[in-house]
Amino acid sequence: MKRGKLRQIYLDLQKTKGKELKVAFLGGSLSKGERVKRELCFVSLFEQKIEEKLSNGRKVSVLRYGQ
Repeated sequence: MKRGKLRQIYLDLQKTKGKELKVAFLGGSLSKGERVKRELCFVSLFEQKIEEKLSNGRKVSVLRYGQ
């Protein structure tokens, strides 16, 4: 992703400070974390990082929609 796009996403997220942030993951193996421990799957690692970097006092919900 181009640096400008990431910057725009960051700016858009800053506008929503104080509001709930919902992130959804679609797909079978990605959202289930197949073949790895749940705490090491991509979605869990992403969830930890987004809580760390973007929560700033807002509620963050991560939704997993598998097959």
